[in-house]
Amino acid sequence: MVEEKAAAKKLRPRRIEAAHSTFRAALAHNAVTEESASFWIKLAQLTRDSSYLLTLTSDLVNGDFKRNVSIWRERLLQVATSEIDDEDEKTRMCEAEMDRALSLVPAKESLPLWNFALEWNVINQPMDKVQALFEKSVTQTPEVAGPCKTAYLKWASLHLDVKAVRKIFKKLSVSQPLSVEFFRTYVDIENSQVNPSMKRIHAAFDSAVSYFGSTDTDLWMDYLRLASLHPMGCPEKVGQIYFKAKNQLDDQHIERFIAQYTLFQAGHSATS
Repeated sequence: MVEEKAAAKKLRPRRIEAAHSTFRAALAHNAVTEESASFWIKLAQLTRDSSYLLTLTSDLVNGDFKRNVSIWRERLLQVATSEIDDEDEKTRMCEAEMDRALSLVPAKESLPLWNFALEWNVINQPMDKVQALFEKSVTQTPEVAGPCKTAYLKWASLHLDVKAVRKIFKKLSVSQPLSVEFFRTYVDIENSQVNPSMKRIHAAFDSAVSYFGSTDTDLWMDYLRLASLHPMGCPEKVGQIYFKAKNQLDDQHIERFIAQYTLFQAGHSATS
């Protein structure tokens, strides 16, 4: 048994080396699939150093995977975590590779690359560069701009004053793409202030239901809870919001909304 284990240990490096050689041969013949490329990268992470990974991911994105978002994200991760001693050189390399990735990967598929670029910039770059990248991200295709609008608000709430956040929200909220999460994020930011602006919160809810109020019953319920339960809410508006919701919701969503509202009223009455 001991001899078998020893033999297995001797064979393991040979098998690993054989696997790398097989992948190299397949790459030379343009026969590497995305699945096998991902497996190769994982194998290299376990058995090779960072310089090998840099070379491997470079070969992949310069070959058949130059438009592949998953492989490019692996490439960017390897560059960002590489053991390059010169930090300025490493920064230039990261920036160049991010620009190249975004220029090659189809725009509609590029959100993971934008997320990576934004996260890397937040950690490594001054605030003006980070904000400039956010401003650029929200002008991209809807698949990118929508999530990045929400991310921009979250970042701004941590690094800018509330007046600047409100200015950003106002600018971003006048054009598509918009999402419920975008409006919820802004409401949460306003609610977190020492003296929340209920006027702004109500205006954000009004905008949100104007876009999503035909299908999103949870959004209407959040609006009702705000009016009914918030220390600075307006209980007298509950009835108005309720009837507005019933008029605006599509028929197939009204029954669910009424059930939600009935449960809310019952719970509210029980705790009163």
